Amino acid sequence: MAHSSDDILTTLAEHVEARPDLPLYTFCRDGEQVSDARSLLDFQQAVRALAAALVAGAGAGSRVLIMMPADLGFIEAFHACIAAGCIAVPVYPPHPSRPDRAIGRI
Repeated sequence: MAHSSDDILTTLAEHVEARPDLPLYTFCRDGEQVSDARSLLDFQQAVRALAAALVAGAGAGSRVLIMMPADLGFIEAFHACIAAGCIAVPVYPPHPSRPDRAIGRI
C-alpha cells in the first residue's frame, strides 16, 4: 500500500510529540562506530528548516538536485523535499579523484 507524503509527515509529528528524544537514525560510517545520530525531534527540526528554505528558494513542485553522500544529511534533505512538496533528484557526488567522469551524468 502506498503512503502519501502527508502520511509520512503526520506519522513523524505524532512520534515526535510522544517521544521527542527517541533515536531515529544512527549512522556508522565504518559500519561499527557511530559517527552521527538524530533524535526524532532533531530530525523534525532539521527537515522543517530545510523545507522552509526550499519553499522560499525553489517553490513547491520544483525539482531539487541532492548531491550528497549517503549519510544523515542526505536523509534530512530527501525528507525536506517531501515536506516542501518538491521532487527530490538524488545524485551521488563525483569521486574526488575523478570528478570529470560524473559531469555528463550530472
